Amino acid sequence: MKKKICHLTSVHSINDSRIFYRECFSLLKNGFNVSYIVPNVEEKCENNIHIIGVHCKKQGRLYRMFIFPRFIYKKALEINADIYHFHDPELMPVGLKLMKAGKKVIYDVHEDIRKKMTSKPYIPTLIGYILNILIGWYEDVCVKKFSGVVCATDFIAKRFYSLNSNVVVVKNYPIINPIDIDVERESNCCVFAGILSENLCIYEMVESLALTKNKIKLYLAGRWSDEKYRLKVMSSRGWKYVDFLGYCSKQKVQELMQRASIGIVLQRDNFVMRQAISTKLFEYMQNILPVISSNLPLHKEINDEFCNQILVDPLVLSEVAGAIDYLIDNVDVAREKGCNGRRAICEKYNWTSEELKLIDLYNRL
Repeated sequence: MKKKICHLTSVHSINDSRIFYRECFSLLKNGFNVSYIVPNVEEKCENNIHIIGVHCKKQGRLYRMFIFPRFIYKKALEINADIYHFHDPELMPVGLKLMKAGKKVIYDVHEDIRKKMTSKPYIPTLIGYILNILIGWYEDVCVKKFSGVVCATDFIAKRFYSLNSNVVVVKNYPIINPIDIDVERESNCCVFAGILSENLCIYEMVESLALTKNKIKLYLAGRWSDEKYRLKVMSSRGWKYVDFLGYCSKQKVQELMQRASIGIVLQRDNFVMRQAISTKLFEYMQNILPVISSNLPLHKEINDEFCNQILVDPLVLSEVAGAIDYLIDNVDVAREKGCNGRRAICEKYNWTSEELKLIDLYNRL
């Protein structure tokens, strides 16, 4: 009989690239029966994965953290799965309850929540420090009890090896898909699709467009992190060069990456961003795009081996603008960097090896 698996989230979307397109699809492909509990969607079957929606009545952080998980837990019990795999730290109490109900539970750690508490601009420093300690203590207590822990980066996993014997690093590397290498791209065209937040330097990205020598266009797609930041970015001198598309489907984003000639991913240099590589970088590489990225250690490590990026300080607008102009003026260099990135994906940075680690963990539980 197929093992019944249920993924749980109180925050992520139905088409989350890590949860749905990587992990759920991989489990399904390997013979598991897969369900996915996700906020605010209608119940349906998509690609043989059972989607179960739980309505979140309010949008406030406190409600989402302390009240909404109760409804997630109730729905999870109805599924009666063999293994539950949850993706948000606020669902740790749900994970403990499911363990008490005799279920196997996997905690998927996407980011370092302790450091995240001290990097939130709306959390005062002292309160962030106290939350760091309390949440860290509670997370350690929970991790010791869970059946397994999946971590998105090596850095995150280091904290848990001494607490749980089933810790596995499963990175967000892309699934290798066939790409039309002869597709006609728009010259002088950049793209960014993702969360439009201060940590991803969207203001600096847009502002730098006003400093380029070449006439430039930026396809910008995604949801804003907050209204205040949206207004700031839209007041930039470079906004007139932006084709803003709002939130786009995965298919639409793929079309944009096939249409553009340069991918941009700028990450602010802080502790949280230094410990992770944006999945956007890998998506650009997958689509044979030369990349302008922040000069962070993990980006540099890839670039040193494959020479697929131009590394810049994202807060120095002249560097960003200069990199855009360089790739536009040097088409052969841009093409070579794009091909190098694609080679890196095919040879090293792909989902195939990560899938094997995920399936091995499930088979051991």
